[in-house]
Amino acid sequence: MHGSRTRRIGIDVGGTFTDFVLAERASGRVVRYKEPSVPSDPSLSIERGLPPLMERAGVTPADIELVVHGTTLALNAIIQRRGARLGLVVSRGNRGVLEIGRSQLPSAFSFLLQKETPLVPRGRVLEVSARLDPHGTILAEATAAEWMRSRRRLPPPGWMRSPSC
Repeated sequence: MHGSRTRRIGIDVGGTFTDFVLAERASGRVVRYKEPSVPSDPSLSIERGLPPLMERAGVTPADIELVVHGTTLALNAIIQRRGARLGLVVSRGNRGVLEIGRSQLPSAFSFLLQKETPLVPRGRVLEVSARLDPHGTILAEATAAEWMRSRRRLPPPGWMRSPSC
């Protein structure tokens, strides 16, 4: 049965564990394996976990038809508000778009509603004179001076947010 390429592998890299699933189309057999994640280099958990998964399943790379990969790392960073410090540049008049957040409200009329804290604080939402029409046609472009001013006001690329921010 080796080399028939009727098996698929799914990988989910999480913050604590990386989960592997190997599924055989012909038999319906499913083989699972769990490897501790390596937060400093998530690819290492994949390198370390694939060989034991394939050994447990009794297959070789030639038997694999497809490998799919997903991760919750970025979503977890957003939910936990860890990672890069963000800034947002918007068209003039739209600075409050994240604070207003109408599209996410379960009830637009509730006085008891607790809104989420915006992902980008208002102090890091900057306006430029760019403007598009509803079809995406450029009506006005931001000036080079506006872009440079925005760049100076936002944190430099790679600046990481401390837990207290």
